[in-house]
Amino acid sequence: MEVDLFGRLKRVLNGLFAENETGIRHRALLFIFGYSFLILLLFSVVSVAILLSSLKEEGSRQIDSYEKLFTAYVTQDVLVGRYDELFRKCRESFENTRVSRLLMENPSGVKICDFGAENHVSSSAVREALVHFDEEKHFPAMRIQLGFDSLVPQRLVNRSAILILTFGLFLFVLSFAVSRVVVRRFFSPA
Repeated sequence: MEVDLFGRLKRVLNGLFAENETGIRHRALLFIFGYSFLILLLFSVVSVAILLSSLKEEGSRQIDSYEKLFTAYVTQDVLVGRYDELFRKCRESFENTRVSRLLMENPSGVKICDFGAENHVSSSAVREALVHFDEEKHFPAMRIQLGFDSLVPQRLVNRSAILILTFGLFLFVLSFAVSRVVVRRFFSPA
């Protein structure tokens, strides 16, 4: 059994532009479907923008929190001068987190640890901190630089994309169903 798709399409288009009751129903269906789909698409685009903005904001907060936590984690070792312990903590943090760049150097420029490549780090996802010897912050003891691939983890973007595509398909089916119900109710012969 062969399906004549071009023949069906031709009949639908002829019915769409015919000046009879069927043509009017088809045009109304297309009109209502088109506008309802565009309205729902507009809402979904706004939702995507809000979602991505929220993800970036939350990612930035996480990065700031991690930077403060890491700085607090290594401060005592910096002040005491236990560079072997600092190197161990650097390696451990680099291997077990989203950190893609970790650099610690003292004021004279000696690097205690330098993990990751500079060119793989997003400029918006770099955080720097200074550990000082004194409370007035006149004498720096160590510069810490943490870099991340991006503000938003890729797995969140992937999950969001799947959710958005599913929602878009749902909107498409919903707008088609609504337009058919409206056309049947208001444009059907009594």
